Amino acid sequence: MYLKVFAVCLSVMFCWGSAWRAAAAAEGEKITINLASRILTFYQQGKKKYMYHIGAGRVNTPTPMGTFAILSKEEDPEWVDPKDLKKRIASGEDNPLGYRWMGFQDATYGIHGTNQPDSIGGYVSNGCVRMREEDVEQLFDVVEIGIPVEIRYERL
Repeated sequence: MYLKVFAVCLSVMFCWGSAWRAAAAAEGEKITINLASRILTFYQQGKKKYMYHIGAGRVNTPTPMGTFAILSKEEDPEWVDPKDLKKRIASGEDNPLGYRWMGFQDATYGIHGTNQPDSIGGYVSNGCVRMREEDVEQLFDVVEIGIPVEIRYERL
């Protein structure tokens, strides 16, 4: 019985999530990230609303390419070292995530701020997308859960 209830709940969550993403896409809202130019563009009603410089993943820890969706949003996130899950840094000036996090691809990767603004424009992260703090805060305020994120490497 519990298994059936669990399966129904999962089905409803999957359908709701798909409907939410479809609604966002239908309204023309999406994020595109071009890793070659290291530019993130936010589209609203099918038109470019914001463009930002970003920092992307290093060669040995690349930012994943493909089509994803924003799965989570968090203010004042805690950083967890991907090499040592016991090592954590609470929100604050020493936190490499800055003060905003928008997770995509199983929320393993995210779009976030940084405590190293000079790193923007380079291939510098463990695969996440870094933004200047004022930029990510502006984007965070307009992005909803479910908005599509398209990441590609396209020379202009």
